[in-house]
Amino acid sequence: MPVPTLQWFYLAHIFGNRQLRPSFEGFTKRWASVSSLSIIIYNFPAVCNGLDLDANIITDIVKETPNAAGVKLTCGSVAKITCLASRFPASRFAGLGGQSDFLVGGLASGSTLPLEMPSQKL
Repeated sequence: MPVPTLQWFYLAHIFGNRQLRPSFEGFTKRWASVSSLSIIIYNFPAVCNGLDLDANIITDIVKETPNAAGVKLTCGSVAKITCLASRFPASRFAGLGGQSDFLVGGLASGSTLPLEMPSQKL
């Protein structure tokens, strides 16, 4: 299978959030399927024209992608960390607070430190 491209990223800049969930999920799942390494999902709406991944999108990707090891949430949503921490054990999936502004709130809600990752075979 050919390595996926970043076409979805460019679409995000043109169209914003409209109908991009299938594109993003497809891109991430295809990329993970050809990678022998663990992957980290990066949610940073400020640089993706407002494309903000909700907890359900992230959950769907993680359930179908065994090598999805975590998500970096630069969106600042402690609620997403809490939700994802309740859905996946810390040994399987890391919710990383992407900004120091919510470090304490994130850690209290189940986030891990930015350099701490679940044990994954590389």
